[in-house]
Amino acid sequence: ELGLLALALRVAEAYRLDPWPCALQPFLGLCLQADTEGEDKVIAIAHAARGPAQSFMFVNSDAGEPLDASGSVVRGWWQTLEHALLALAAPAGDAGVPPRRLTADGRRLYSLVAEELLAKRPQEALPEFLQQALAAGPSWVCLLRLYMKHRRLADAAELVDKQLHAATDALSPVKAVGAGVMSSDRRSKWTPLQEFPVSLLVQLQRAMSQEADKDRSGKFLHAASELDGRLVQLGTLL
Repeated sequence: ELGLLALALRVAEAYRLDPWPCALQPFLGLCLQADTEGEDKVIAIAHAARGPAQSFMFVNSDAGEPLDASGSVVRGWWQTLEHALLALAAPAGDAGVPPRRLTADGRRLYSLVAEELLAKRPQEALPEFLQQALAAGPSWVCLLRLYMKHRRLADAAELVDKQLHAATDALSPVKAVGAGVMSSDRRSKWTPLQEFPVSLLVQLQRAMSQEADKDRSGKFLHAASELDGRLVQLGTLL
């Protein structure tokens, strides 16, 4: 409740506690509360920590207010959460460097934060730093499952589209031409095709078709049609 995430993480590490329930989840709740209540309601918490204690609250601070956040306490807290996840997910010696692939522990923490947000803010997009971390490498399947679990079908379809583009970019020129897509860079060491969750795509296709039958606006009908096209493209890539 005090917003001192860095201090809470140090205590959790010292006593070998799970950082999610002991530090990250309460801090995420504070961030969500701050988004709801507004800047005026939470600024008192930051003022109470003026001085050296603010180094445990913000990534950058002059001991009076957060820096690189336009003076916003709320934005400063979200930056702190972002950097905390990055530090926890990074291999030893690479703190502060975005990992190309999340470790198992990192994937767990990022996905727990993402699921909490999807559950409590069902109409809002996930923060960009969460999307980027989970969509990079094999962890994208975890993000796809979360989108489907919370019925974020449009987001799930968009994620699949991005991964198909990434897979096509990694193909040889001959296969890319056969798939009807050209790319200038196909040298990626990892490709989504290596672990493409075909069964999940079939489930997503069925869910989109069901929503299209209920939706009178035609939005889901168009999205379902696009997904069908992606599955056809996937068949040419495999």
